[in-house]
Amino acid sequence: MEVTVNLKARNALTWVANVAGINGNQPDAINTAPLELGYRVQELVANPSLHPSLSDVHFQLSWQEQAGADLPDLARLHDHWLPGAGISPFRERSPTVLPYPP
Repeated sequence: MEVTVNLKARNALTWVANVAGINGNQPDAINTAPLELGYRVQELVANPSLHPSLSDVHFQLSWQEQAGADLPDLARLHDHWLPGAGISPFRERSPTVLPYPP
């Protein structure tokens, strides 16, 4: 059966990492890659004068699943992608990424 999850988030903490040339097999490689936009949580906590970048998101994720099976951990899909899964842009509002407060 096809499973579809619609994910909406408002004021989601947003950052963009430059992952060109990183070794994806190295532990924490993505967490230490240089940022192009925003700040990571630990940077915001360590320096309260920084302002987070926030965005509104709405995307749809669909895949084939056995009837009655548990939903996978959606946060880990990048590590163990589901066969037949795909992220379909439903509505993207990425230009609304703003430092807060404006």
